[in-house]
Parts: sequence; structure tokens; C-alpha cells
Amino acid sequence: MDNPEKLTREVTQWLAEIAALRQQLADAQQAIADTEASAEHWRQLYNTEAEQRRREAEAARERIDRLQAELDRRSDRPLVLDAETRNRAEEDIARLTPDALQEKYVEACLQRDRLQGQVAELIEALEAEKADRAKTRADLTSALADAVELLAKAKDARGDTGDRSLDIQP
Repeated sequence: MDNPEKLTREVTQWLAEIAALRQQLADAQQAIADTEASAEHWRQLYNTEAEQRRREAEAARERIDRLQAELDRRSDRPLVLDAETRNRAEEDIARLTPDALQEKYVEACLQRDRLQGQVAELIEALEAEKADRAKTRADLTSALADAVELLAKAKDARGDTGDRSLDIQP
């Protein structure tokens, strides 16, 4: 039979190891909780940012559509007018002097050019917004991947095989 002193030392060592393992487990569980909280925080930021970008893109699309409709309405395309409206327009034109008619034409051309410029600016702004959204998505996805990686490492460290799927909204 072993020496009682030796058994006492071995039991003391085992108890110390058990205490150390319990502390490691508690630390790993805290790290997992922290990582899950961080992942949830990043998910919320991502979803908030994505929703804001969708609203901004939709507003820009609507403005482009309105300006394009205005441009189409005022462009060189012939308008389909009812007979009364057409007659009034012809009478108004007949009353104009050649100089006044030329001035009206120049005004219409300038307004058309200005509207085309606005449409081009809005298209450029929409493209920039798309690029910003893609960058934000990439940044947030990267941060979320880092958080998930930390969570996986923490799970591996404690030997957890349970599957806790992350709920990420598109």
C-alpha cells in the first residue's frame, strides 16, 4: 500500500488541477459569452447599416426615376396631346415672335441639359452609395467572421461539440 503522505500529496495535486481546470472552463465560458455578445452586437450593426443603405438607395432610385420622367417629359420626344391642348400650344407659338420663340427654345434646351446633369450626378451618387454599402458589408462581415472564429476557438478550447447556429439576417 502507498504511503498516506504520498496519497495526500496526489489528492492535493488532483484537487489543484481540478480547480485550475474549473477556472479554465469558467474563463472559456466567459470568453464564449463575450464573443457571442460581440457577434450579436456586430449583427445588429450590420443589419442597421444594411437597412439604412437600402433606404438611401431606394430614395436615390426614386429621385432618379422622378428626374428621368421629368427629362423624358421635357425632351425632344413628341408629346401626345389632346386636340384642345395642342391648339392652345399652337396659338401660343403663333403669337410669339421669332426672337421670343428662339429664347423659349434656348430655355428649354438649358433646362434639359440641367436635368440631364442632375440625372448623371444622381447616378454617380448611387454608384458611390453602392460601393460604400459593399465596403461596409465587407467590413462588418469580416468583423462578424472574426467574432465567429473567436467563438469557435473558445468552443474548441472547452471541447464543446454542441451546435449553436448563428442567426444572421441578410
